[in-house]
Amino acid sequence: MSVISDKISTVLQLKVNAGTDENGNDVTKVQSFRDIKIDAMDSDIYAVAKVLASLKSTPLVGVLRVDTYDLIEE
Repeated sequence: MSVISDKISTVLQLKVNAGTDENGNDVTKVQSFRDIKIDAMDSDIYAVAKVLASLKSTPLVGVLRVDTYDLIEE
């Protein structure tokens, strides 16, 4: 059985530090931006993430790219 993959969506996620909880542990939150061009380069997505993060009051902890694929049997 041969299977091919077909990329169907890309999501940019900004992981930010949202403060600390009652035990002093860091609390992180994730904000998702959908409808990113599926052929966008990683460097371009990262550059956009840095610009978006500069507009936020919470510090950026990480940048995630989530690609979703359809798996199709040939």
